[in-house]
Amino acid sequence: MLSAAAERVALGIAGTGFISAVHRQCAVRSAVVDLVAVASARGRATRDRVGALDPEVRLLTLPELLESPDIEAVLVCTRTRDHADHAVEVLRHGKHLLLEKPGAISLADHARIQAAAAEHPELVVRVAYHRRHDERFREVQRLVAGGAIGRAFAVQLASREDFPPSAEDGPAGG
Repeated sequence: MLSAAAERVALGIAGTGFISAVHRQCAVRSAVVDLVAVASARGRATRDRVGALDPEVRLLTLPELLESPDIEAVLVCTRTRDHADHAVEVLRHGKHLLLEKPGAISLADHARIQAAAAEHPELVVRVAYHRRHDERFREVQRLVAGGAIGRAFAVQLASREDFPPSAEDGPAGG
């Protein structure tokens, strides 16, 4: 079971598009994640689709990813319209779930994910809001919470991505 004390987590990423590429780069740099597989929801992931990765990262189909006993957690980065189906399948296979936003495109689909999560309380389920752990956004939160700008009644931020990140973006990306 995934816990705060876990040293490293074996991660599989479902999806091969733009946001998957962002998450793959983060996973490769992470001190707590071992990226072990990338899967396409439509066939097998290919090197030309996922780019340069450690040769030990397996390229799989989505069913192969879900059936892999060594994968503890799955990051779902597939098409938004498929998020709910894939999230439910990840949980059904007993894997922790990090779900790219939006989680689903209807309230009914959100309810399906919620019901699947309730059936597996031992699993961690999170939505991958990408700024939650961004060091610059965390610094803004710290400054605002600490009163550095006075008493805030609202904070409005704009974030624009360029991919791949340019040299001006610094080490953290866009």
